Amino acid sequence: MKIIALEGENLASLGSPFQIDFARGVLADAGLFAICGNTGSGKSTLLDAICLSLFDAMPRFSASKRGPAIGHAQLQESERLKSNDVRHILTRGSTNGFAQTTFELENGDRYQAKWSVKRARNQVSGRVQAQEMSLTNCQTEQVMATKKSDVLAMIEELIGLNYEQFRRSVLLAQGDFAAFLKAPAKERSDLLERITGTQLYSQLSKLAFNEAKTQQHKLELLQSKIGDVSLLSQDEQQQLIKSLASTNERMAQSQHQQQQLDWLEQQLNLRQQLEGELSDSAKRVESANQALNAQEENARLVEQVEAVQDAKLVLSQRQQNSTEQQRLQQQAQQLSQQLIQQQQHAQQTEHELQQLHQVKEQAKIQLEQQLPQLELAITRSIEAKHVLQQADEQQQQLNLVTEQKNAVEHKLAASNKKTVANQAIITDLQQYCNDNNHLSGVVSNLNLIDQGISDYQQQLVNRQQYLGQQTANQQSEKQLQVQHETLTANYHQQQQRLEQLNQQLSEYAQSFEKNDLSDIEQGVNQLQHEIAELTSKQQIIVQGLQYQTLLSQKQAQAQEVEQQLTQSRIAYQQAKQQQDKLLPVLEEAEYALAQTQKIMSLEDHRQQLVAGEPCALCGSKEHPFVTEFQLGERLAEQQLKRIKQLKEQVQGVADELTSLDVTGKQQALQLNQITNEISEFTNLLNELTPETITPVMQGEVEARLADRKQQLATKQAQQQQTVLWVNQAREIEQQAIKLQHELELLHQERDNTTQQLTAIENDNVLLAQYITQAEQQLTSRVEGLTELYAHVNWLELLNDSQQVALFKQQLSMDVDQYIEKSNYLKQLSDEAIELQQAHIAQTEQLHHLGQQLLPLKNKLAEQQAHYQQCIDDVEQVTQGQDPHVQKNQLESHLKQLISAYGNAEQAVLHQHNELALLQSQQQQIQQHLESLNKQHQELELEWSQWLQRFNVSQEQLLTLLGYDHQWLVEQRQQYALLVQENHQQHAIQQEKQQKLNQLNQLLVQKQQTLLALFEDLAPDPLCSTDQQREMLRAGIESELKQLHEKQFGLRSQLEQHNNAMVRHGEIQQQIDQQHELTQVWLDMKELIGSADGAKFRTFAQSLTLEQMLISANYHLKELAPRYVLQRVPSAELDLQIVDQDMGDEIRSVDSLSGGETFLASLALALGLGSITSLQTNIKTLFIDEGFGTLDPETLEVALSCLDSLQASGRQIGIISHVQGLVERVGTRVEIIAQGNGKSEIKVLAR
Repeated sequence: MKIIALEGENLASLGSPFQIDFARGVLADAGLFAICGNTGSGKSTLLDAICLSLFDAMPRFSASKRGPAIGHAQLQESERLKSNDVRHILTRGSTNGFAQTTFELENGDRYQAKWSVKRARNQVSGRVQAQEMSLTNCQTEQVMATKKSDVLAMIEELIGLNYEQFRRSVLLAQGDFAAFLKAPAKERSDLLERITGTQLYSQLSKLAFNEAKTQQHKLELLQSKIGDVSLLSQDEQQQLIKSLASTNERMAQSQHQQQQLDWLEQQLNLRQQLEGELSDSAKRVESANQALNAQEENARLVEQVEAVQDAKLVLSQRQQNSTEQQRLQQQAQQLSQQLIQQQQHAQQTEHELQQLHQVKEQAKIQLEQQLPQLELAITRSIEAKHVLQQADEQQQQLNLVTEQKNAVEHKLAASNKKTVANQAIITDLQQYCNDNNHLSGVVSNLNLIDQGISDYQQQLVNRQQYLGQQTANQQSEKQLQVQHETLTANYHQQQQRLEQLNQQLSEYAQSFEKNDLSDIEQGVNQLQHEIAELTSKQQIIVQGLQYQTLLSQKQAQAQEVEQQLTQSRIAYQQAKQQQDKLLPVLEEAEYALAQTQKIMSLEDHRQQLVAGEPCALCGSKEHPFVTEFQLGERLAEQQLKRIKQLKEQVQGVADELTSLDVTGKQQALQLNQITNEISEFTNLLNELTPETITPVMQGEVEARLADRKQQLATKQAQQQQTVLWVNQAREIEQQAIKLQHELELLHQERDNTTQQLTAIENDNVLLAQYITQAEQQLTSRVEGLTELYAHVNWLELLNDSQQVALFKQQLSMDVDQYIEKSNYLKQLSDEAIELQQAHIAQTEQLHHLGQQLLPLKNKLAEQQAHYQQCIDDVEQVTQGQDPHVQKNQLESHLKQLISAYGNAEQAVLHQHNELALLQSQQQQIQQHLESLNKQHQELELEWSQWLQRFNVSQEQLLTLLGYDHQWLVEQRQQYALLVQENHQQHAIQQEKQQKLNQLNQLLVQKQQTLLALFEDLAPDPLCSTDQQREMLRAGIESELKQLHEKQFGLRSQLEQHNNAMVRHGEIQQQIDQQHELTQVWLDMKELIGSADGAKFRTFAQSLTLEQMLISANYHLKELAPRYVLQRVPSAELDLQIVDQDMGDEIRSVDSLSGGETFLASLALALGLGSITSLQTNIKTLFIDEGFGTLDPETLEVALSCLDSLQASGRQIGIISHVQGLVERVGTRVEIIAQGNGKSEIKVLAR
C-alpha cells in the first residue's frame, strides 16, 4: 500500500486548498523527503488529513477518551462538540473543509478516499454537521461507497490494516519508543500494550481469574444444596404404603355406601313426586270435564250464528246505500252554494273590465302628446354628460401636473437639507481619521498581534512549567535517595525470613514420607464406590416393594371394575328385550290410527248418503258412521295419545340403552387401563430381579451400607489430617516463593531507584536548556510585537495578563471603530456627489412643469361654461326630473294597463267556464240520488224477508250478525282443545299410576340389600325419615373427608420422598459436572489467570517484545552497529544494551546518550512497523520528530539507513524542524506560516 496524493482545504491552519503529489514530480524522484515548518504551522495536520480520509480519526485525539463538550457559553449543550471530536480540525471562520487521499494497492489498483465536513446553511455561524466519507475507484471512476461505516470497512479490507495497525506501521511515533526505552517495568508494560495493541491478553487473564472464581462459587452452592435434601428410611416407606392401601380400601367402602344412600334418596323423592303428580292429575281430569260441560251452551250459540251468516251481505249493502245517499245530498247542497257565488263573481269581473278599457285609452293619448319634448331633453342631457367627462379629464391632467410640481419642490428642499447635514458629518469623520491614522497599519496586522500575544503567553507558561519541573526534580531526587536506603534494609530482612521458611519445609517433607496421601485417597474412592453401589441396590429394593403393593391394589381394583361391567351388560340385555317388545306394539297402534283417519276422511261423501240406498264407494246400504262421526273422532284422539305414550316409553328405553352403552364402554376402558397398569408394574418388577426384592435382602444391604459408611468416615478423617499438613506445607512454600519474588522486586526497585536518580540528573540538564530557549523566544516575541504596533510598552504590558486582555479588547474595538468610520466617510462622500447631481435635474424639471399649467386652466374654464348651458336647456323641459325616467314611466304605465285588460278578459272567460261545469255536476248528482233511492227500496224488501225467515226481531238479527268470523273460529278451536285436554288428562293419570307401581316394586326388591348396608335405618329403610337419612349421610361424608385428608397426607409424603430422591440424584449429577468444569477453569487460572491481568499479558508481551527486538536489531545494525538490544534474563520486559565495541559489555538503556537513545527508539519503531505490516506491503512511511538530539555524524548515519529503506521501494517522509536535517535531505514539503493562524504549503526540490 502506497500513498499517491493528498489534497485538502480548511483543515486547521491549512485554510487554502492544497495538493501534494507523492507519485509525480520532485517527491516521486526523491523518495526521502522532509516535512518542515515552524511550531504550529501545520506539519502534523498533513498526517491528520491522511488518517481522516482513510479512518475518520486523528493521531492527536484519543478515540477511547470521552472529553467534555466545548464551545462558547451562549451555545446549547447539543450545539457544542466533544473535545476529542475530529470535526474540530475545520478551520475557524470557514464553512466547509475536506481531506482526500489517493492510495495504490500492491496489484496496481488505485482508490481515492475523501472525508468532508460543513456547517449548516453554508454559514459561518451555522452548526457543524456530521462528517461524510466516500471511496472511489480511480480506474473506473465508480463511487464504491458513501456511507461512513461501509467506507471504513471497505478501506480496512482493501489495505489489510485497521487504524491502530496503520498508525503503528505508517506513522512511526518515535517519541513513544524513546519513552518505552527508559520507562519503569509497569510503565513499560502499559506503553508496550498501547504501542502494540495487545490489550486482549490482559482481558483474557482477568477473564480466566474471574471465571475460575465464579465456577468455584457455583460448586460450593451445589454442595450446600445437597445437604438440604432429606429422604425417608425403608421402614417409614413401607409403613406409608401399608397405611395408604388400608385408607384406599376404607374409602371405597364409604363411597359405595354414599352412592347407595344417594340412590335411595333419589328413589324416595321420585316416589313422593309421583304421588303428588297423580293427585294433581286427578284434579286436572275433573276440571277438564267441568270445562267441557260448560262449553255446550256456547256450541248452540255458534250454530245460530252460522245459520244467519248469509243475511250479512244484505245488511252490508243496506248500510252502504244509506251512507252514499247522505254523502250525495251534502255534496248537492255544496254545489248549489258554489253556483250562486260564481254567478256573483262573474258580474263583478265584467264591470271591472269596462273600467280598465277607459283608463287604457286615456294613457295612450297622454304618451303621444309628451313624447317629442322628452326626446329633445334626452339629446341635450347626453351632450352635457360628454362635456362633463372632458372637463373631468382636463381637471385630472391639471391636478397631475400640480402634484408633480409640488413633489419636485419638496424633493429639492429635502436634498438641500441632507447636503448640509452630510457635509457636517464628513468634516467630523475626516478629523477622526486624521487623528487615528496610526490604526491603518494595525487593520491588516491585528490577527498577527493577537497570535504574537498568544505565543508570548504560551512561552511564558512553558518557562514556568520548566521551572516548576526543575524544582519537582530536586524534591524527587531527595525522596529517591531516602527510598534507596530503605530498600537496602528491607532486602536483608527478607533474606533472613526466607531461610526460616526453608527450614520448616524440610520438617514437613520428613512427615510426608510416613503418610502417603495417594494411598489414603485411593481407599476413600474405593469405599465411596461401594457405598454408591449399595445405595443404588437399596433404592431398587424399596422401589420393588412399592411396585408389589401397587400391583396388589390394581388387581383388586380390576376385579371390582370387571364385576360392574358384567352388571351393566345384564341391564343392557334387559333393556334391549323391553325395547323389542314395545316396537311391535307401537307399529300396531300407528296402523290402527291410519285406518281410523282414512275412515274419517270420507266426511264429505257421508253427507250424500241416503238411508236404504247403496253407497257409491262400497255399495253398502247400511251407513252406521253417518251418526257416529263424533265417536270416530274421539277414538282417533285416544289412539294418538296411546301412540304418544308408546313413543315416550320407546324413547326412554333407547335413552337407557344409550346410557348403559356409554357406562359399559367407560368401564371397559377403565378395565383395559388398569390391566395395562398391572402389566407395566409386572414388567418393572421383572426388570428389578424380583427374587432379590425381599425384606430380608433389604436388611442385609442396609447393614453392609452402615459398615462401609463407618469405614469411610475413618478414612476421610485420616485424609483430612494429611491434607491439612499438605496445605500447611504448600502455604509455607508459597510464602517462600513470595519472599523470593519480593527479594527480586526489592533488588529491581533498588536498581530502578538508581536509574531514576541518573535520569533526574539528565533531565535537569535538559530543563536548564529549555528554560534558556524559552527566555530567548520571549525576547523575540516582544521584538516582533513592537514592529507590528509601536504605540505601547509591550514588555510591561505582557507581564500583566489582565492588562493584556483589556488591551486586546480595546485595540480590537479601536480598529473596528476606525474601519467603520472610514467606510462611513467613503459612503457619505459618494452620497454628496449623487445629491448635487439630483439637485440640478430637479431644478430643470420644476421649470418645465410651470410652463404646462396655464393652457390647461384656460381649456377647463371653456368646458365648464358649455356644460352649464346644456343643463339649463334640459331643466326647462323636465322641471328637474330625468327625461329618461319620465319616458320610461309613461311607457311602463301604458304596458301595465294593456296587460291588466288582457288578464281581465281571460278571467271573465274562465268564470263562465267554471259556471257551466258546476251546473253539469249538479245534474249528475241529482241523477245518482234517484238511482240510490230505488236501490234502497229493494234492499228494505229483502231485509224484511230475512226477518220473516228466521222469525226474529231486527235487534236479535243484528246481534247475531255482530259476531264476526274470527269469533266463530276461536269458539270452534276452544271446544276442540277442551275435548283434547280431557283425553290427555285421562292418559296422563294412567301413566303416572303405572310409574308409581313400578317404582314401589323396585324399592321392595332392594329393601333387604339396603337394610344390610344401612343398619341405622332398620327396620324398614323405605319408611325412614329425612332426618335419619341426613344423619347417616353426614356420618359417611365426615368419614370420607377424614379418609381423603389421610390419603392426601400419605400420598404427599411419598411424593415428597420420590421428589427428594430425584432431586438428590440431579444435584449429585450437577455437582459432578460442575466439579469437572471448575477444575478446568482452576487449571486455566493457574496457567494464565490473575486479578490484574498481568500474568498472561506479561508472557504475551515478552513474546511480542522478543519478535520486535529481532526486527529492531536488524535496523539497529545499520543505524548503530556497535549496539544490540536484548531482554534482561531475569525479567520479562526489561531491556539491556550489548556494547560489541566494548567486548560485549552489558549496559543499561539508561546509560545511552540522547543521540544513542534516538537511534535505538528509531530501530524499535521500524521494527514494530515491520511486524505490523507483515501481511501488507507498506511503501510509505512518516517518521515524527526526534532528530534534533543527533550530532552531524550520527544524523548522517540515520539518514543513510533511511536512504537504504527508500532504495528498497519505500517512500519516507521525515517530520522535523532541524535545519541540518532539512538541508541534508534537500527535497521537502515546507509549511510556511502566513499569520492570522493560516499557513501555505510549498514543495521544494534540493
